Amino acid sequence: MSAHSHRRAELRNAAYVGAAWAAVLLIIAALFDPKAAAAGWLAGFVFWMQILVGSLTLLMIHQLTGGRWGQMIAPIAGPATAAVPLLVPLAVVLFVAIPVLYPWLGHAAAIKPDVVSYYLNAPSFIVRSLLAVGGWSVLAVLLPRVNGQIGR
Repeated sequence: MSAHSHRRAELRNAAYVGAAWAAVLLIIAALFDPKAAAAGWLAGFVFWMQILVGSLTLLMIHQLTGGRWGQMIAPIAGPATAAVPLLVPLAVVLFVAIPVLYPWLGHAAAIKPDVVSYYLNAPSFIVRSLLAVGGWSVLAVLLPRVNGQIGR
């Protein structure tokens, strides 16, 4: 094993240890203040989602338009796009936290009944979210298989 691959393995192991500690701290935070933990998870989810979906968007634009600029961003946008399907399990945590995150779910009397029945309810929110994240995941999986001659 070369020194470079040994260093990569050490960094990967350190990342796993850091992720495990972060998960433990998040669970402890959720026990003491579930609303703050859920809000933090939502903020983190949205932050990483916009990077991953933004990378997917840039690669799709490059597939349509072509050009050398896509070759410049490919080393960064390619792996970020490949990580888009990881958003699905991360979104499941948000589905569990729906009652804590969204107060309109518990106080539906203040909202018009037709809006509540069709749009502001947990099943509808989950279906819309899964369709969006699932669609992005399908695009992220199919994009590398598309012939690179489009737009060139």
